[in-house]
Amino acid sequence: MNEKWIDIVICRVQVCHPEDMECVERSIHSTHHSVKGKLMMVLSNKERILTTIVINLSIFSMGLCEAVKGPTLIDLTEILSTNITKVSFFFFTFSIGSLLGVLIAGYTLDRFSEFRYIILGISGMQAVMLKIFPYGVDITPLVARPFIGEVGESSQIWILYPLIGSIEILVTSSFFILYLLDKRIKAPSETGVVYENKEETKDLPKDCETINELSGIYYYCFMASTWIFFFLQMGIVTGYGSFIATYAVRGPLSFSKRRAADLTASFWAMFTLVRFFAIFGARFIPPLAFILISLSACVAGSGLAFMYQQCSICLNLSSYFFGFGASTLYATTLLWIEKEGIKITYKRGSFIFSGSAFGADAYPILIGQFIERFPQVLLELAFTNSIIMFVFFILMMGLIQKTTKKL
Repeated sequence: MNEKWIDIVICRVQVCHPEDMECVERSIHSTHHSVKGKLMMVLSNKERILTTIVINLSIFSMGLCEAVKGPTLIDLTEILSTNITKVSFFFFTFSIGSLLGVLIAGYTLDRFSEFRYIILGISGMQAVMLKIFPYGVDITPLVARPFIGEVGESSQIWILYPLIGSIEILVTSSFFILYLLDKRIKAPSETGVVYENKEETKDLPKDCETINELSGIYYYCFMASTWIFFFLQMGIVTGYGSFIATYAVRGPLSFSKRRAADLTASFWAMFTLVRFFAIFGARFIPPLAFILISLSACVAGSGLAFMYQQCSICLNLSSYFFGFGASTLYATTLLWIEKEGIKITYKRGSFIFSGSAFGADAYPILIGQFIERFPQVLLELAFTNSIIMFVFFILMMGLIQKTTKKL
């Protein structure tokens, strides 16, 4: 319809006076770009919806991959005729992709933005998008439960792993499809509209413009402390979520495998529930208060299980408390850092996230070396780790004040 309308205008131009031709041509040119611009805005909105769906699906699938390891770990040892000490090294291959991904992506996303979908599809950067991740880890223990074999039963987890792998293939393929469909159009400057997915920088607060040039001993100490904090936080969350089922089965309480899977599900269920409500609670509760509440819950939950190792009720309550505390620490700490005046750039973020990836890599290997002979090592490490995290965060509070005071 728009092309026919333009053709009618062109026909009318033929009967115009010669001195009016230039004005009419400018009008046609402007109308053409206006129609094209509106069309691209519609396509851009559809692309945003599709991108949002794919990203959420990717984090959901990552949650599936993360949580399936814990409930099925004992079955893996039986199928492979090995022990947990050796199987724990499987976590290394899972985490090494995230470790390399965040380092590579942090330095390439800002230089090669046109390849952002490919980078998202083949790296571990989707790990930093945390909204849908807990829903995947929440339902996975419940999905895995029917496939777990009890004593005297054959395990069916060989069906579960290819099923989750096929979802991962679908997600990765979707990112490549998005890359092929992605066509960012730069409109001419005379239209006054730029059809490109770039952030507006002119309206940013002044404090966000100067914070990219931080340096000094306090800044480097703060970044190092932040790296250690995220190393501890992600490490213990991964370790606890992966081995709490093993502890419940091999420890003094001697849970059945399916009951242990339910225990893992309770941990991730609280993790999911609190993170969901935290999205709305963040409008009313400052990040610092969120962090202190979360750290206190981690200390209380891990301490409860550590002091009452023979009590199954205490172990269940501990999983709820620990899931509550661990759920918001990651996101609220990043938000608190930016609120205090340090912008999370790609390079800065990749450094911080490498600590998380390394923690998720190291802790399962460390715990796996001892949990068969000393199952209580999981609870001891969780309690000690929670206290150290609290101490490091207090140190971070002091260092960030020293760092931003010089701005």
